[in-house]
Amino acid sequence: PVFDFLTTDLNATAQESRGLIVHCPYILFSDVEYCLKPTVEYLKGLGVEKLNEPSKQKAFLLNTRVDKLKAKIKFLRSIGLRYEEAAMVCARMPAIFGYNVEDNLRPKYEFLVGEMERSLEELKEFPQYFGFSLHKRIEPRHWHLKHRNVRIKLNRMLLGGDDRFYSKWK
Repeated sequence: PVFDFLTTDLNATAQESRGLIVHCPYILFSDVEYCLKPTVEYLKGLGVEKLNEPSKQKAFLLNTRVDKLKAKIKFLRSIGLRYEEAAMVCARMPAIFGYNVEDNLRPKYEFLVGEMERSLEELKEFPQYFGFSLHKRIEPRHWHLKHRNVRIKLNRMLLGGDDRFYSKWK
């Protein structure tokens, strides 16, 4: 049933199905009707694309229960995003479904609005913010720029390697 599901509902080729299973063998033990189908329908409804892509992230997403996915949407709604905006953030950054709300997402959000004095609009523009390490990337770069009285967009602050960043903002 799982192979039929991958082929029929996910439009995965034999090679893509194999890749998804290699990345997450537990998919083979998932119930198609109660787990896989509802998850795929929910993710597609949010706008998450290329679910047949044989990556570790997509494989684990497929094997995630809808209630866990909804918890991330609930968090995004709790910080002020409308449902459509939360869905867009998740579609643009599906890795968010793998992050723990209390240990990862909430501290990053609180740092963004508290210490960095940034708006929710900036987060909507660059949801990839949640994918960066708070302690290794976000905080050090923020404090570095703050000490120089420089304020740049989040994507310019976080994208690119450390050497390039620190040489540009000496």
